[in-house]
Amino acid sequence: MKRTFAATALPIMLATVALGGCATQAENVDEMADIKQQISALQDGNSSAMSKAEEALSAANSAKADAANALTAANEAKSMSADTDAKIDQMFKKAMYK
Repeated sequence: MKRTFAATALPIMLATVALGGCATQAENVDEMADIKQQISALQDGNSSAMSKAEEALSAANSAKADAANALTAANEAKSMSADTDAKIDQMFKKAMYK
């Protein structure tokens, strides 16, 4: 039994096309794996950046609290200075009028 060229070539051509499709699919799978890896790296970087931003915000809030405490202390010192000045004036006036 003699096979014709078409009968022999057609299965070979179909197999070649199928193998080419499989190779393309394998490349697509590799590309998808690379993309997933890149996305994962970006997410890790984003998580790290968010963590650093939260640390910076915490430090800023701490600095704000420290500044508020310093302002309160300065106002208290100013008030004490005014009281001291008033007492010195009273003592000076008493000494002058004696």
